[in-house]
Amino acid sequence: ATTEGEIVTMRIPESAVFDGLQPLDLTWFEMGGRNKPITNHGTYRPVEGADGVTALAWQIDRHAYLGKPADILPISGTPLVEIKHGKGKLIASEMAFEANDPIAQRLKSNILNALMKD
Repeated sequence: ATTEGEIVTMRIPESAVFDGLQPLDLTWFEMGGRNKPITNHGTYRPVEGADGVTALAWQIDRHAYLGKPADILPISGTPLVEIKHGKGKLIASEMAFEANDPIAQRLKSNILNALMKD
């Protein structure tokens, strides 16, 4: 889904992509100027339990009251997903890496380092 998020939650905090980051770090990346802070530009909705697919983080749009648990599905997803296939690994991201924010740059660096290690 294409939606700008303001808060991303680590779903797999022990992942190498989050090295040196704290749970509340993935909020409101500074975008510079008079632009509103965001963390991501969209989300993916990977199939839960699919072989080799891991949602590393979670994001949900602002919402009021939900009637039932299924109501959360259209307004949530993962902006950061890891896909492993054989010896290969891909990390798909909708995170706002263009942000003028040291946390965004640390996350980007961690992702690149994690991919180079494998």
